[in-house]
Amino acid sequence: MVTTYPRPCHPLTECVCVSVGGSGCPRWAGLYTSALQKLSPHVPSSRPPLPGVRSASTPRSLAPPASRLAPRSLAPPASRLAPRSLAPPSSRLAPRASQPRASLLPRVSQTRPPRSQLHTRGRGSGGTRASRRSGRLYDASRWRRLPVETMRLRLHKRSLLALLGVSFAVVTLLVTTRVLLVPDADAVPMERAAPKFDFSSLAALSKSVYTANYRQRVSNADRFPGEPRLVLVVQVHNRPQYLRLLVRSLEKAAEVHSFLLVFSHDHFSEEINAIVRGITFCRVLQIYFPFSTQLYPAEFPGKDPRDCPRDISKDNAVKTQCLNAAHPDAYGHYREALVTQTKHHWWWKLHFVWERVQVMQGYSGFVIFLEEDNYILPDFFHFYKSMMEFRKSSCPDCDMLALGNHNALTDFTALSNKVSTTGWMSTKHNMGMAISREVYYKLMGCNNEYCTYDDYNWDWTLQHLSGTCIAKPVKVLAPLASRVLHTGDCGLHQKENCRPEWAAQKVEEALLAAKDGLFPPSLVLKGTEVAEHKAHMKNGGWGDVRDHILCNNYAKVL
Repeated sequence: MVTTYPRPCHPLTECVCVSVGGSGCPRWAGLYTSALQKLSPHVPSSRPPLPGVRSASTPRSLAPPASRLAPRSLAPPASRLAPRSLAPPSSRLAPRASQPRASLLPRVSQTRPPRSQLHTRGRGSGGTRASRRSGRLYDASRWRRLPVETMRLRLHKRSLLALLGVSFAVVTLLVTTRVLLVPDADAVPMERAAPKFDFSSLAALSKSVYTANYRQRVSNADRFPGEPRLVLVVQVHNRPQYLRLLVRSLEKAAEVHSFLLVFSHDHFSEEINAIVRGITFCRVLQIYFPFSTQLYPAEFPGKDPRDCPRDISKDNAVKTQCLNAAHPDAYGHYREALVTQTKHHWWWKLHFVWERVQVMQGYSGFVIFLEEDNYILPDFFHFYKSMMEFRKSSCPDCDMLALGNHNALTDFTALSNKVSTTGWMSTKHNMGMAISREVYYKLMGCNNEYCTYDDYNWDWTLQHLSGTCIAKPVKVLAPLASRVLHTGDCGLHQKENCRPEWAAQKVEEALLAAKDGLFPPSLVLKGTEVAEHKAHMKNGGWGDVRDHILCNNYAKVL
């Protein structure tokens, strides 16, 4: 039974359905054909019906299997599918043979003519419409006949382009943030590359010094990560035997793994570098005084051959026209390069540690200053933490801590937990001196006074500043039983009969006497003195204006 919807009806969308078993026409057949009519309203009536759609004139009986695979009555000539003048070969437009389908839904042919023919037909053919509303050719039958594979391919292309765009953005972001930067295979990470000093010439050595200060390699940083709990700065000259004793004492100190050791050198040698590089128990940083007399042996800040001799009179100096004839010190003596170097080094080191050491950026604790001929006791860090707690609770106006003094350890056990407060004095508080950033800023305000005061000793100069340039005298919290020992029997003022082995023996005796008083559980205030300025007689040795200028410039050139 063939049921036909009432006319008028477009020939392309013939409202026909075939009823199998007399069940009648389903309603969706008319809806489908109406949708096709809306999709292509401008197709002429001469266009043949779609392949697979039966017309009203189709015989009632179903075609045999062979004819159903390629029904003769439904195979229109190739000329009816495309204008005769533009018809491509019939093999390209021949409808595909279709298998019997359970559904009676009309099937649209998926054969697609070439792109060039579609554009050509769109320009003047009656079978398609050339629309330039959006600036491009439009063919309704072309879009209706796009194969499913082509549509999927286009979707895949768009997805691939989107994925490539996102990937490019992510990779760009990672490279910008240095996540994907791969170091050179021959390069060694800065944390592990030991600086190599070139001693072949003064220029090469000077370059090595500046390079090391710029790179600031921290040894053992991978073993001991995190922020340091205490920073120790050691001023090193050229006494390797005493330096070994200090390193030995540091290794025995409790909780030393939380330290940052900064060694500041004004003499450069492979022996001293090897001692420091052999430290494996904590993080270590080496910095180098760039105005050492070793780098300037024949010119300022070293000893210039044209400089005046130390003991020449000013009148004779003027007659000989030596360079610094007009600038002797307060006692009529002229500059000695090695004598002035210690004060230069100490002030440069103070600036560099607080302003230029990168690993200390954000550090809020105290910095303890030592020298190469010092020796610390095993409870050094424990006593430091006890002093910090005592300062917080009982002495908030204490500016500095001094963990050492020059007293003997005869009564160490009885005085182990005793502390006192007083004004800062050079002869008592220059060992194990702990400075906070606030005190450093106070000293920075006295830069010119420090650099022009005629005393070649940095510690006596600080005592002069306390109460003069610094309006309020510096108040110090100090132990009665020292945690820092002085081992040096040779130094700036004594260069003969130096016996470092004697120093090691004295240290061992002191440790035996102090072992029962180490690690006190708490501290007790034993004495209190008013912090006041204590004037002293300057020692001279710092009258050359060149020293004043160089010292003042440390804060500017760093």
